[in-house]
Amino acid sequence: MNEQILSLPYRLNSCVSWCQLSDRDRLQIRFPDGDHITLEKGGLNVARLLDLLASGSAPAEVTAADEEVVSLLMQRGMFVSGRQGPSDWFEDIVEYVVSLSNRARGPAGVMMAMRSTLFLIEGEGWLAAIVRDACNLAGLRHVAPDDDEKCDVVVVASDRVEIERFSELNAKYCSKGVRIVFFWREVTQIVSGPFVLPGESACFECYRTRVRGNSLFTDEFDAFASQPLGDNERLGSALIEGVVRGFIARQLIAVATNSFELMEPNALYSYDVLTLALDRQALLRTPRCKACGSHAAKPVPAVRAIA
Repeated sequence: MNEQILSLPYRLNSCVSWCQLSDRDRLQIRFPDGDHITLEKGGLNVARLLDLLASGSAPAEVTAADEEVVSLLMQRGMFVSGRQGPSDWFEDIVEYVVSLSNRARGPAGVMMAMRSTLFLIEGEGWLAAIVRDACNLAGLRHVAPDDDEKCDVVVVASDRVEIERFSELNAKYCSKGVRIVFFWREVTQIVSGPFVLPGESACFECYRTRVRGNSLFTDEFDAFASQPLGDNERLGSALIEGVVRGFIARQLIAVATNSFELMEPNALYSYDVLTLALDRQALLRTPRCKACGSHAAKPVPAVRAIA
């Protein structure tokens, strides 16, 4: 099996490093989680093998020692599939984390999930444009707005939380059973979430209901909820576009691969571009939510016998 692995288009993840120890016969392999393994002999040969694997090549002859090293690296999720030549450091780090949660599928399954997921981006303005750029840079595919029947995930983005519009889109795609994720800007924060799994996790209507329920001035909340986005709120910043794009790309890759340890449903993530702090806030489903609840319609009365 390891001979087959060596013949496939797998490349050693660039976040793996190694060094030969002073006696040159021993070699230490270092992993991104801080762990390391020291091989007591054959260090020079293993170093040559790792150099080949890092470039996406395979040795001309596969020895038993080669198979053992490859098997060890496969168990640690240290291979990237389908890419040759120079790699992207951030993608490799994310793929390492993703592969740990998808061990049964292997590296090919992780890349397949990323590249096969079709996104539909709903929104205009500075943040929506960054979402599109993040998709392109991460190699994630997105369809035209009129192809909403073909998409796997809908991304709703705005330069400010547009509560009425977000609720309408939330209800529309929840009824179709399509996954949804929301992005908006709030003062210095980029808010991501909720990541909606229709019928399984909290949706935007759950968020709206809970925020309104905690408001002391519901009339003011309702007025803000229906207010359209103003031109002055669409102002962007070239200084932080790269930071925001990286955060959004990270979230979208997690969504594409269903990596819930990176992007949980039932939660909102707020990334502050001023303090560089990331905050996670839990979001519970609202009982009988009119958008995502199992009893979204009015309950049917039941006749009960009285003992």
